[in-house]
Amino acid sequence: MPWDPSSRVVAEPSTPLHELPLSPGEFFVLSRLDAPVKVADLLRSCGLPPVEAEAALDKLVGLGVVKVLAALPEPPPRPRPPANGAVAERKRQTLVAQLAAARMRPEPTPPPSPLSPPSPTPQGAAPESSRADEIVQTGGPPPPWPRVGVKDPRLQPALAISVEEQQRILALVDKLEDLSPYEILGIWPTHDMRTIRRAYHEVSRDFHPDSYFGQGIGEFSEHLAVLFRRATQAHEALRAPEVRAPFVDAEIARRAELARRAKQVDDVVRQQNELREAQAEAEAAARRHERATRRAARQREALDAAMRVQLDAYVQEAVAAEQAGNLARAANAWRMALQLVPQDATLRDNWNRCLEVARSKRAAQAFERAMTLREIGQAAEAVPLLVEAAVAHPTVDNLAHAAEAIAPKDKAQARQFALGALEALRAEDIAGTNKRRPTDLARLHVMLARAFLAVGQQHTAREQASIADRHRPGDPEIRALLNSIKLP
Repeated sequence: MPWDPSSRVVAEPSTPLHELPLSPGEFFVLSRLDAPVKVADLLRSCGLPPVEAEAALDKLVGLGVVKVLAALPEPPPRPRPPANGAVAERKRQTLVAQLAAARMRPEPTPPPSPLSPPSPTPQGAAPESSRADEIVQTGGPPPPWPRVGVKDPRLQPALAISVEEQQRILALVDKLEDLSPYEILGIWPTHDMRTIRRAYHEVSRDFHPDSYFGQGIGEFSEHLAVLFRRATQAHEALRAPEVRAPFVDAEIARRAELARRAKQVDDVVRQQNELREAQAEAEAAARRHERATRRAARQREALDAAMRVQLDAYVQEAVAAEQAGNLARAANAWRMALQLVPQDATLRDNWNRCLEVARSKRAAQAFERAMTLREIGQAAEAVPLLVEAAVAHPTVDNLAHAAEAIAPKDKAQARQFALGALEALRAEDIAGTNKRRPTDLARLHVMLARAFLAVGQQHTAREQASIADRHRPGDPEIRALLNSIKLP
């Protein structure tokens, strides 16, 4: 669309900026619209080609994030009564004296901060009723004055006007067409009427054409005259509530938008900080876990190495003990090695084998000593040895001898030994490993018959005696045993 260079535009986005489909150039144009600005000035200051800048502005208006404002009409200058001759000269001299005296007075007290309570209305004075003054009673400290750069070629340090004041005058003159009445007076639209009057008095004092009368300030004399005229026009315009109200609304909206954008930035920064903190904590946790894993691996390796050393020592001890014939020590060494590696089948087989051999050897020695004691008539001393042999190596012979010997003293254990002997004998018959001669079998069944008879199991005793009689028929001892068993 064709743009009127005198039109004014201002940003008022209703959608978060990160959700807008903007190119970098369009976003840059939007960033230049924090306050109402003239279209011609915007197109000059954005640094883009005019066609591209106008296209970006069209898109921003179409998205509803830029609003077009009408150009403000400049109020007509106040008519000044003609002055001539001696009267005009006296007025001029009086004004020069007043300005000189004003420059000697201390600076006025700055306006209260936005958090300060509004100034009370003097007693008897009618309160202002404009909408702008109802919304905001004070606008806070005044905005900083614009200034040109210190290298601006128009600055003239030799003039009576200070360089800082020249910088301010030149900046205001450069932007004169775009300045609002509030900007001319150097205050915010949210300042109250009393502050507007005070600002006008200060600005008119600084920009009055006679402030530097007779001091030869060159072209700055014309600049001051223009600025004084515009300040007077601004003051006259702002006396009307209907003129102030749009500026107040725009300023309030601008500050709300700035606050919203600042909050957006704060939220983004906070989220980024939280994300960085979470990432840092996750990385620290990962590093701690990695260190703990490495430490646990080193500990396991150390324990495994120590276990392997101890295992080798136990195995060497077991082998040496077996070679020396110390089966009990060898079995104990195999057991200790198996406790270190319970799942090792070879260690378990060696332990069982060595244990079996050790028990068998101990049982054979106990049985041999028991038989020797019986031969020399010490049958009572032989009983514990026979029991030891049966417990250490529960073979048919060991169990049968122990059952017969222990029956007079311990019927329960005798019965247990006798039943164990029958079970072992039956297992030999099933496996086909029973190679005993008939006379030896007869002797075993006779011992079992006597054991069962002693514990009160006559039927089982007679059955065992009958088996013995079949293996050794006609034996008087067996016949006498059969006759002694009385069945109920």
